[in-house]
Amino acid sequence: LETGWRQFDMLTGGFQPGDFIVLVARSKCGKSVTLTNWATNLSIIQQLPVLYIDTEMTAREQEDRILSRLAEIPHTEIQSGLYAIDTEYGTALEKTERLKKAKQMLRDGQYFHAYMPDMNIDKIKTLVRKYKAQYNIGAVFFDYLKLTSNQAGSLRSAQEYQMLGFLASGLKELGGTLGIPIITSAQENRIDVKGTTKDASNVGGSDRILQNATKLMFLY
Repeated sequence: LETGWRQFDMLTGGFQPGDFIVLVARSKCGKSVTLTNWATNLSIIQQLPVLYIDTEMTAREQEDRILSRLAEIPHTEIQSGLYAIDTEYGTALEKTERLKKAKQMLRDGQYFHAYMPDMNIDKIKTLVRKYKAQYNIGAVFFDYLKLTSNQAGSLRSAQEYQMLGFLASGLKELGGTLGIPIITSAQENRIDVKGTTKDASNVGGSDRILQNATKLMFLY
């Protein structure tokens, strides 16, 4: 599957069946935006059914991001309603027309969003299999590898790493069984935060995330 990043697709072969692709970055570096853009390219531009499992953002919040990308209007203007007045990004009439077209593209697309703040691997597997059976989804995006507040609050650090590893392993096995790529993101640890040469030591959380990843990349 083509991500829309031509150089990445050329070097890696894009997203392959059974891939477990992990994007690693510090907080607020754009992990969710990157995953959303990839999912948008596949489901709306290429019309491939995809499932986006979100542990943090509701469908409405995701919709605003997608419309911003498709209409080429800043996310802040869509949220605040400033698209309805003339700004440096276009006249009110132009932006309204672009937004109308973007909404139609979203309606016609194959983007399925599931908000799952209380996720666990069993719930994820059930949901993914359901969408695979009903809509024949070609990819799953999971945002992101972490423990829920209930899980993290009752575990020691060693147990947290084990649980994250169990989640990563479960997702990798699920993608392999269904023959679809699963694309996710994970936190980068505090080692060399501002550096630009990243390696396995920069992956936070669990060695099993690294072990299960078929493609690993860093955003900085």
